[in-house]
Parts: sequence; C-alpha cells; structure tokens
Amino acid sequence: MLVVDDEKLAVQAIAEGIDWSGVGVSVVYKAYNTKQAIEILNREPVDCMITDIEMPGRSGIELMEWAVNNHPGLESVFLTGYADFSYAQKAVHLGIHDYILKPIELDKLLSVVKEMIRKLEQRKENEAFRETYNKYVRLWEDQLPSMSERIWQDLLSERCRLEPEKLNAMFQLYEIPVQAGGTILPILISVERWKEEFSLRDEEIMEYALRKAAQEIILHDGSGTAVQSLDGHNVVLIHLDAYQQDDPYHLDEQIKGKCREYIQSCIRYFKCSLSCYIGEWTLVPDLAEVYRRLVKLERDSVSASNQVVSLREGSPQLLKGAFRQFPASQWSALLEAGEEELLMEEIRKTINHWGREQDLHPEMLESLYYTILHMVYTAAHKKTISISAIYPDEDLLSAPAARRSVHHFVGWCDKVIRTCVSYFKAYCKDDSVAVMKIKQWIQEHFHEEITRDTIAGIVHVNAGYVSRIFRRETGYSLSEYILNVRMEEAKCLLSQTNLKISAVAEAVGFSHFSYFAQQFKKCCGYSPLDYRKLTLMRDE
Repeated sequence: MLVVDDEKLAVQAIAEGIDWSGVGVSVVYKAYNTKQAIEILNREPVDCMITDIEMPGRSGIELMEWAVNNHPGLESVFLTGYADFSYAQKAVHLGIHDYILKPIELDKLLSVVKEMIRKLEQRKENEAFRETYNKYVRLWEDQLPSMSERIWQDLLSERCRLEPEKLNAMFQLYEIPVQAGGTILPILISVERWKEEFSLRDEEIMEYALRKAAQEIILHDGSGTAVQSLDGHNVVLIHLDAYQQDDPYHLDEQIKGKCREYIQSCIRYFKCSLSCYIGEWTLVPDLAEVYRRLVKLERDSVSASNQVVSLREGSPQLLKGAFRQFPASQWSALLEAGEEELLMEEIRKTINHWGREQDLHPEMLESLYYTILHMVYTAAHKKTISISAIYPDEDLLSAPAARRSVHHFVGWCDKVIRTCVSYFKAYCKDDSVAVMKIKQWIQEHFHEEITRDTIAGIVHVNAGYVSRIFRRETGYSLSEYILNVRMEEAKCLLSQTNLKISAVAEAVGFSHFSYFAQQFKKCCGYSPLDYRKLTLMRDE
C-alpha cells in the first residue's frame, strides 16, 4: 500500500496507527507529494493507494489521472478536508474506490481498506481463473482434429480427389511428411468389446486414447498418424518413406509385432478387446480402395478377437480345408442384394467343381450346409430381422435330409434362399428404419443413463456398427444426438414450467447441475437461468 499526503504527521498516523499486516498488507510505502508517489509506483509493486487531494504542486487528482493510464489495476481512496461535490464527481469519473473526509477516523479507514483489499483479491482470483481457463482452452484446441487429420479423412472416404500437384501442395502446406506418389500402409483398429460399461462420452474419450496409444506404440517417430475416419473407424496410416528398410518382408513382420504389442497394451490398460487389420502398401491416390477392403475384412471377421489380421493373408477365423474354399463373402453380398438366381448359379458352380456326386466327401457337403446357414443368419442379423420371422417353419433350416445328397441339398438350398430373399424384399428393415427405431427409443429414454451397448441391443446389431450407421444416416454421433434431444426438452421445461433448474437438469438425464449448465450454454448460447428470463420477457 502507498500513503500519499503533504502532511508528514498525517502520513505517519495512517501508516503506523493501524496494524495493516492484520488485513494482509505486507508493506506500507510513504510519499509526501505526487512526484515521490509516481517514483514509488514505477519502482515498487503497489496494489492500493491512499492519497490526499489537496497537495502543493500536482494534486492527488492529477496523481490519480496518471495512475489510471499507467497503473490501471491500482485501487485508490481519496482523502480531503473539503466536502466539495466536484471532488466527488471527479473521484467517480476516475474509478476511485472511496472518498473520505478529514479528519480521518482510523476505524472507518480500516473498514474501507478491508473492502478495497477484498475487491483486489476477487479481481486477482478472477484473473487467475481466466488464465487457467485460457490455458485449458488452448490445450483443448490443440487436441481438436487438425487440418492434416481432415485431409486423411477425405482421402479415406474419397471426398478428396486432387491432382498430384495440388495434393503435394496441400501436404506441404499442412506439413504432412508424404508425397502424392508416396506409399502408405493403412491399419484399421476395431474395438470388439469394452470390458467395462462406459457412457457414450467416456467411450469417445477412450477411443481418442486408443488412437494416441497407437501413435506411440505402432508408429515409428514421424512415420505416420492415427485418425478417426468419417465413418467412425480408427485408422493408423504408416508412411513408408519414414523407414530405412531394404527388406519389405522384415518391415511387415516388424509392424505385425508392433500391432501385437499394441493389442496387449490395450487389453492391460484400456480394458478392451480389439483387433488390428493390416492393409497393403499402396500409393496415396489408391488409399481409399485398400481402406474399403479393410472395412469389408473387419465386417466379415465376426469371430476375430485380439488378433492381427492381414488383408493379404485373409481372416484368421476361417478354417483350413473345405470351409475356406467357399466364397462366403461374395455369396452373402448376393443374398443381401436379393440376387437369388445368381447366388444359386454360383452355388451350383461350386458343387459342379467338386465333381460327380459319388466322388463328393460327406463332410464337404456338411460344411457347405453350415455355410449357407451362417450366411442366412448373418444377413438377417445385419438387417435387424429375427430368423424366426423369416422361417416360422423351423424344420426348413434343420432339415437333415438336405445333407443326404447333392440333389436334396440343392433343393433345400434353393428353398431356403428364395424364402429369405422374398422376405427381405417384402419386409426388409434397412439401416434407415433401424435409425428411426433408435431415435424413437432415445426420445422415450433420454432421461436415463444411455450407453452404446444399450442402443445396440435395441436393434440387435454390433455396437460399433450401430454408431457408424447412425452417423451415416443423421450426420450426428449418438452422443451429439442424445445431447440435442436433452437440450430441446430442457428448453421446453425452462420456458413452460416453474421447475427449479436443478430439477430440470435431473429430468433430462444430468446428475450434475454444473455439467448441465455448461452443456446448455454451449448448445443454446445462454445459461439456463438467462434462457428462462429471456422466454418470460418474450411472452410478456
């Protein structure tokens, strides 16, 4: 604190007549004119000032005018022996904390200074909060998807189809260490199961952590990146140019080893089951094609768990021998597309390829029988249809006579496939219908704790798949859509009822009021209280 008065006794009385340390003042500086006060203010860290107005030379008002321009955070009190209204006006104009008439009552001065100190402490606290807040805003912004991630997302989805020159210019602009003619290896990371129940928000955070862990374990320093594709897959992209490796086989084995290490780390630290699907080295313009094949491989590998699966080697769950001879994925695609004639033609070709009936081994026919069953169950599952709805006569699927001969088998197969395709065409529930069902369920249950697995159970599909079709159909993630539904209901409750805001938060599924208020302001631009006031004003 700085005390300024041309009367030395007055300065001494103020500086020594009160125990300033008791209210948090560590040092009291003394000045007897404006010049001395300015020298101290320029030299010492002064937080508050008590100054007389009437002083020889430059007055206390002139001192305060100087302080406003040079020390804007300074809190000050004016002292004067004259009850002059113009002084009071000037004090208000300069932002003076208070205005005290002489002779001074020390108790009153102490009270005023205490109040001034509380104001200073509050301001410093607010400044510290703003500084901390801005720090975390910057950290959060650094974690947001960068432009380089967006470029890779566009390349994977083929939304970005540029000439090599333009692509190279974009890579250079965003400091991506690869050329349009460079070679890339995509690795798709598929989470099969979380071993703990997570909210949608927590699951998105865990997915982000998985990508960061992949960058640390799988990637060589500066050798690539890990992104989330536009359809929700986690994808690692390795740049071949970053590796000084003459032996491609050794490099592929090294990457497989890194993937196995990554899977074990995720099992241990993130409590999940996942597999890595390794693509093929490809040029940047051909990346989308290899990525599509990886997505298909992941979709077809229904039994893989904690595995490293190579696109070149095929799915690890396929059995050796007869079962591996069947083009099951191709047949499934024909069935789902409703091409029963073409599918039956392909099945007949496969049977004819084996040779005449008397040369056919019974186990091969049995394996083909179970292949058809698996194909039908998988197609029905993808379309969220109960198998019993398609085949009310259960004997059709379990007919033992179907495996007696090729003739019996072809007849059984034809009937099973035509019944399935006919049902799909008449009653098929496609992805859009599944999404509508999810939306309706969310409208009815938004006030509850909702997880992705719960939603997946509603439409009877894989949790990862339900997230992807929902984003594809609506443009929103599940968590974004649930938040929007909750916010719309909250706006209705705030504008149409007298419920307490905490009760509104609970009614729309938030257990913590502060988090509700934060999300409401982020979505609506107003705090819940301000929104309620605004709607009341509009109604009036």
